Amino acid sequence: MALTRRLQECISFCGIIYAHQLRISIGTCINDLEIIAKAGELEYFIDRVEYLPL
Repeated sequence: MALTRRLQECISFCGIIYAHQLRISIGTCINDLEIIAKAGELEYFIDRVEYLPL
């Protein structure tokens, strides 16, 4: 089910972390995900889309 549809129909989801695959290196992506995993709280990500910086 597409994210837009979930948002329009108020269907809850755990959260999405998005990084453009051509604009970020794998190493940077892993480092960013590690920071999120260590510092983030699950409740913060519910029903949200987070974009990793370019």
